[in-house]
Amino acid sequence: MNMLLCILTFCVLQMMVDAQITISADKSLPRDGETVNLICSISSFIVPATWSVSTTGLSLTVCPPSGSCQPPNNAARYTYSATASSIGVTITSFNSMQDTFGWRCQHGTNSAVYVIKPVVPVTTVQLTNTSGEILTSIVNVIREGFTFILCSTAPRGSRPRATFRWYNKPVNRSPVLIGNQSISSTPNPIMVPGQLASDLVISYSTLNLMSVPLYQNIFCEARDEASTGNYTQSVDVQINVVYPPVVQVFPKYPVYNVIEGLLNFVFNCNIIEANPLPQSNGYSWLHRSLVIQGQNSFSYTIASVQKSHSGEYRCTARNDYGSGTSNSLALDVQYPPSIQGLTSPYKVIEYQPINVTCQVSSNPPPNQISWSPSGEGSVPSRLYYSSVSIKNRGIYSCTAQNTMTPTVGEQQTGMSTNQIHVDVLYPPYMSGMNSSYKVIEYQPLNVTCQVSSNPPPDKISWFPTGEGSVSSILYFSSVSRNKSGNYSCTAQNTMTPTVGGQQTGMATSQTQVDVLYPATITEFLAKDNITEIMENSTFHLYCHVDSNPYSVISLTFGDVLKSMIRDSSELTYNATAGCLNSGKYICSATNSIMNGVTVSAEVNLNVQCSPRLDFRKIISFEYYKALNDNITLEVSVIAYPEPTNIMWYHRAADTHLWERLLNQSISSTGLHSNISVHLGSQRDFGDYLVNMSNSFGIYELVFHVIPEKITETPPTFQVGPIAGGVASGAIVAVICIILVIILLRRRNQGKKEGPSLKLEGSSKDINRHESGLVENPVYNTTSQGFGPSTSNGTTVTEYAAFVKPKKKVALVEDSSKLYAQVEQRNTKGMKGAAKGKQWKGSRGDIHENIDMEGTSTNVDCKYENSRAEACDENVYENPGTITSNNPMVNKGGLLYADLMMDPPTTRNGKVVVQGIENHTEYAEIAYGMRGKPLPDNVGKKDE
Repeated sequence: MNMLLCILTFCVLQMMVDAQITISADKSLPRDGETVNLICSISSFIVPATWSVSTTGLSLTVCPPSGSCQPPNNAARYTYSATASSIGVTITSFNSMQDTFGWRCQHGTNSAVYVIKPVVPVTTVQLTNTSGEILTSIVNVIREGFTFILCSTAPRGSRPRATFRWYNKPVNRSPVLIGNQSISSTPNPIMVPGQLASDLVISYSTLNLMSVPLYQNIFCEARDEASTGNYTQSVDVQINVVYPPVVQVFPKYPVYNVIEGLLNFVFNCNIIEANPLPQSNGYSWLHRSLVIQGQNSFSYTIASVQKSHSGEYRCTARNDYGSGTSNSLALDVQYPPSIQGLTSPYKVIEYQPINVTCQVSSNPPPNQISWSPSGEGSVPSRLYYSSVSIKNRGIYSCTAQNTMTPTVGEQQTGMSTNQIHVDVLYPPYMSGMNSSYKVIEYQPLNVTCQVSSNPPPDKISWFPTGEGSVSSILYFSSVSRNKSGNYSCTAQNTMTPTVGGQQTGMATSQTQVDVLYPATITEFLAKDNITEIMENSTFHLYCHVDSNPYSVISLTFGDVLKSMIRDSSELTYNATAGCLNSGKYICSATNSIMNGVTVSAEVNLNVQCSPRLDFRKIISFEYYKALNDNITLEVSVIAYPEPTNIMWYHRAADTHLWERLLNQSISSTGLHSNISVHLGSQRDFGDYLVNMSNSFGIYELVFHVIPEKITETPPTFQVGPIAGGVASGAIVAVICIILVIILLRRRNQGKKEGPSLKLEGSSKDINRHESGLVENPVYNTTSQGFGPSTSNGTTVTEYAAFVKPKKKVALVEDSSKLYAQVEQRNTKGMKGAAKGKQWKGSRGDIHENIDMEGTSTNVDCKYENSRAEACDENVYENPGTITSNNPMVNKGGLLYADLMMDPPTTRNGKVVVQGIENHTEYAEIAYGMRGKPLPDNVGKKDE
C-alpha cells in the first residue's frame, strides 16, 4: 500500500512538472472601464493553481481543479473561475493605473505571466519647424521656397500611434481641411507613470507649404489609431510670406557714354519690391563684378570720371531673407589716344629684325596712326625692318588720333605723339693684332687687344693671362719659355634688346707667342737608367733636349761621332755592348740662337766583361836576354770590373810545372800588372804566365824569356804539355794571334810589313778542348779547358764570344745571338755547349762563330766562315779551295781579318793581312797559305 502511494505521489509530481501553462486575454488594448477576461490554460491540472501579481508576488486567489476559487479582498472588481483544465479572472472595470501589471498563473513549480497594455490616448499636439523650434503664432515662409511644418504628439506620445489632420483657417472663414499628411513615429524616451516606456510612441506629420498664397493660418489635430472619438488640436500659426528685394539701377541706359574728366556722375538703386524693406545701409555697388568698398547706400557718386571707371555697374539690396541685384549699366568712358609700350631707347641686336608696334590706348579706337620716318612695313601702326643695321639707328615718332562722342554733350577730337630712340647693339670685333709674336726668353712682351662693340665690352681677358693689371693687354716683363703657346683674347659684352632675350656677344682672337730659348739637355741616360750592362747585350742611350727652335743633337764617344740629328728634341742610340764600349758618352746640343755655343751632358757606361788583352797597347811576348840581365814583364787588359785577383807563374825550360811567384817584385794597379825579374841563373829563363780574373772570367798570358843567341833562323818554340794535360801548341796559336793584332795596329799607322814568324807543328798540334773549341786569347771566354791548374785540379780555358752582326747574305733570324764557337775543322762535329757542323775542307783551317741549331746533318746552315756542301744555300765566307791564287775574302760587309801565314824561309818573311781595320771583331787563320798584299793606294778607310 505504501508502495502504491509512493508511486502515485511520484506520478502526480511528474505530471505537475511536465504541465504546460499559457495565458490569453480577450482584449489586446483595453480602455479604462472595459471588461477584460484572462484565461490560464494548464495541460495537467492536478493541484490548485493561483493568480498573483508578478511584480510583487501578491497572491490574489487560489483555484483548485474544477473547484471554487478563494477570492481576495478586492473581489468587487475581479471574479475568478476554474475548470478541469484552466483557471480564469475577469476584470469587470479596467483601470489602466491599477491593472497594468503582470498577471502570473502558477501551477506547482510552473508559471506564466501576462501584461495588460491599455490604450494611451493623445493628450498634446504641437507644431515645430525643421529646427525643432515650437511654433506659437507666426511662421515666416520664403516665397517660392520649401518650408516644412511638423505636427507631433510630443511630449507624452500615445498607444497606439496617432493619426493627423491639417487645416487652413482663412481670416473670417471656417477652417478648411488640407488632408492627411505623411505620418511617422518613434518610441517615447520619457517614462510615463504606470506604463512601460517602450509601449508609447511619439507620432509626427509633415506639411510642405509649397503654395504659400493658399495658407493664412495653419493648425493640426491628432488622436490614437484605436480611438474613434475627438481629436486633440494644436495652436493656430500665421503664415507670413517673405522675399528678398527686387531693384533697378538708374540712369536707365544699357550704355552711357561720358568723356573722361566729367564731374559728379550719380548712380541710384531703386527698390521695385521687398518684404521686408532693406535697411538704409543694406545696399552695395559692384563695378566689373567687384564690390566697391565703402559704398552701402542706395546712391553712388563718381567725383571725376576716369577711364578706369569704364565698365558695368550693378547695385544690390539686402533684407533678412535674401538680396536682389539690379540690371547692369555700362559706363563707357571715352578718352583721347595714349601711346603706350614704347621703350626709349629701343634696343635691337644688329642683323635682327625690328618690329615695333605703336600701341595706342583710346576710346573710341584711333582712326589714324603713323610713324615718321617710316620703316619697311605696310602697316601704319608698325615700325618694321627685316634686318636692322647701324645706319637704321635714330629717332622715330608715332602719332595717333580719335573722335569722342558722349551720350550728353558735344563731340571732341583727341591726339597724341610719342618718340623712341632706336639703338642698334652689336657684339665685339677685334683688330690690330698679329697672328704670332716671337720673343727671346727673358725679354718683355706687350700685346694689346683692341675691341669695338655696343655696348662696350664688360669683360676683356687673355687666356692664359699675363702679368699686367690691364685686362686688355697681354704683358710679361720677362717672358719665360713656359709662356710659349697660343694666347686668346676674348671680349664679351651683354646685349639686352628691348624685345627678346638677353644675348652675350663674344669674340676671340688668337695669337701665338713663340718664346725662343737655348738648348738644355733635360735627360741623358741609358735605358732603365742602367749604366752597367753585360757584354754583347744591346744598350740604349736616350738624350732629350729642350730648346726652341729645335736643336742639332750629337752623340760622341771619345773622339768618335756616334750619331747626330738635326731639328729635333731627342736622339736615340742603340748598339751592341763590347768591352771597349765602356767609357764616357757625351750628348751635345745647340740651336740657332746660341751663336755656336753648345751644351752637353755625359753618361758613363760600364760594360761587364772578363779580362782580355788590351790590344791598343803594344807589348812584346818574347824577350831575348843575357844572364844577369833585369827584365820587366808588363801586361794591360780590358775588363770590368777591374781584375780582383792577379797571379804570376814561372815555368823553367827544363820542367813542365808552373810555380807561382810570390816574392818577386810584382806591381798590380787596376788593369795593369808587371813583374821585375833578375835573370841570375838559367832557371830564371823560360815562360812567365800572368793570371788575371774578375767575376766574369779569367785571362792568362804567357811571356817567353829566352837566353839571347845570335842566329838568322827564327826561333823555334818547343811546345810541351801544360798542367791539366792540354797540348802546348796552343801557346803558339796565342802568340800568332797577338802578333796579328800588333801587325794590325802597325798597319793602321802606315806600316805594311812586319817581322816574320815561324810556326812549327801542324794544325793537329793546336791546343783544343775535347769539345772541339779552340783557344782564342783575343776574345772573351766562358768555357773550361785550357789554362793552368787551379787548387781543385781543374783548368780554365778561354773561348771567343761575340754578337753576330747583321748581314744581308746570311739568313740570320736573331741578330743578337751569341756565338762562342771556335772549331778546328778536322772534327766530325762538336759536342757540349758549342755545337758545330761537319766540315770536309782542308785540315788546319781555324774558323770561328759557327751556329748549328740542328745536328751534324747541316739542317739550317746558319753560320759564318765555313763551307756546307749539303746546304741548299751557301751562306758562308771564303768559299772554295783556299789557295794562293784564291785567297779568303770578306763578304756582306762583315769585319773579319782573314789571315794567311806561310812559314818564311828568312826572318824577313812577310805576313799579309787582308781587309783589316781598327774594329776587327774576330779573325780567321789558315796555315801554309799566302794572301795577296793590299794595293799601295788603299787608304785607312778601305782597310
